[in-house]
Amino acid sequence: MKILLLLLTLVITGCASTSTSEKGIYRPTGWTNNEAYLKEFPLNIVTEQEVFDHVGIPDKIVTSGDRKYLTIEIMNTPSQTMNYIYEIQKGVVTNVLYSNTGNLGDLRLSAKNLK
Repeated sequence: MKILLLLLTLVITGCASTSTSEKGIYRPTGWTNNEAYLKEFPLNIVTEQEVFDHVGIPDKIVTSGDRKYLTIEIMNTPSQTMNYIYEIQKGVVTNVLYSNTGNLGDLRLSAKNLK
């Protein structure tokens, strides 16, 4: 019984989740205020490794020229897709894009445009 209670506590507290960095970087969720997250994200300071360490392993990585795009899928259902895309150039995050597409319409935000 104690083992079951311990396992349940670990799952609820999110022991497997990523941590928040000293720079305030963390993995967004479906409940994250996307506009605030993008406004507060320190562009041109956070490294690619910090994204891996504090946001998590990307669901998709695309390289185009000297840029790399790390996609974190927050939600992917038949009716809605929610992603954060971290644009990496020369090893640092130069932009973060938020994309939410679904039955209710499309919303796309860019950290560069909100600053």
